[in-house]
Amino acid sequence: MLALALLVAAAGLQPSLRKSTQKDEFHVASYALQKQGVETEPVKEITRDMFGFKFQDGQNGMCKMLMFMVCAGIFAQCVEGCMGGLGGFDPLTKLACQFLQILGSGASTLTLIYVFTNWHNGTRIWDQYTSGADLSTACYWVMVLAVLQLAMCGCLCCCTATVIIGAATMHPTLKRMKTEDPDIVITPRMKQICEECFNLADKNKDGKVDAAELREFAKEGLIDLLGVINVATIRNDPLFLEAFDKNGDHKLDLEEFTAMMAYLTTQIKD
Repeated sequence: MLALALLVAAAGLQPSLRKSTQKDEFHVASYALQKQGVETEPVKEITRDMFGFKFQDGQNGMCKMLMFMVCAGIFAQCVEGCMGGLGGFDPLTKLACQFLQILGSGASTLTLIYVFTNWHNGTRIWDQYTSGADLSTACYWVMVLAVLQLAMCGCLCCCTATVIIGAATMHPTLKRMKTEDPDIVITPRMKQICEECFNLADKNKDGKVDAAELREFAKEGLIDLLGVINVATIRNDPLFLEAFDKNGDHKLDLEEFTAMMAYLTTQIKD
């Protein structure tokens, strides 16, 4: 996915596709500004960082260094993912991967600084690109990585906002179940009854009760046990099961099913 995103970003920013028209547009804009008495600042490569330290090999050397560190961090994440999935993780390798990931994260932050901010002594790389300046291959890919990071941050913000809005507008049943935590004592007898009910509800015998099985069970055998009101709630409320689904698999195991039955029993008593 990361490689695909990089290719898309690179294609959208490919200098060769827009080089000729871009420079013409820049010269026209510069001429218009000069005619209005506004002087345009010449493009200046970045030679010092935000602390004033000079890059030994200039802007191109800085971009190569950042690309190397970012790629090392990505490689370390891939190695950790593969080795962690296989279950054979050497402690020294794990420490090295973590170090490279931290290094890559720091370099990724620096790419945003050099591409989009003025915390240095030169023209930010994005302005160099849009003004038609000839960027080195390393600096071009540093800019691609920075644009990709902004897109990922935007997606993360949208996802976070969706979760917050969803929590704020929580379904009444879910909201009630999340806030209510009655002090329930599950006796051995009750546990036995819940286990018998679970076996009846689990039609396909997969050890889980899904929404369809729960509704069918409510229709068949819960009225005498729990009463018409609570059974109607199970049948009519599509999110009732979600309130007790702790692991998020949209099904109830025996423990979750027992918690649901215990809750419904307390509601009858109340």
